[in-house]
Amino acid sequence: MKFSIDETVRQLTQDMMPDPWDLQLTIGEEDFRVRPLTPGDIARLRQVEGGQLPEPDVRRIILELFEDPKPREGELTGDRLTAILVRVVGYQQGRLSKNLQAVVAQTAAAAMARR
Repeated sequence: MKFSIDETVRQLTQDMMPDPWDLQLTIGEEDFRVRPLTPGDIARLRQVEGGQLPEPDVRRIILELFEDPKPREGELTGDRLTAILVRVVGYQQGRLSKNLQAVVAQTAAAAMARR
């Protein structure tokens, strides 16, 4: 028998995370999709938030968050970098909160069903 681990993880994630990642940011006149964050992204964003990195490194980290096509590097000025960071981190926190509440509700419902 053959099982796809990636498909299993995707299914579990969809079942457990009812709020799928869907973030688009408009820069200038163009819309850019932000890909789902990885644990590595979150660690790098914490470094950015802590002001530990020079602006060229911050720009590179922020650009890596976008799917293709990405914004042009010259469009990511200091103010825009800050705004992107605020939006991405805020979206991630809100999404995690919603999904955590859904998982808690599912767990409680399952526990009640067993009684």
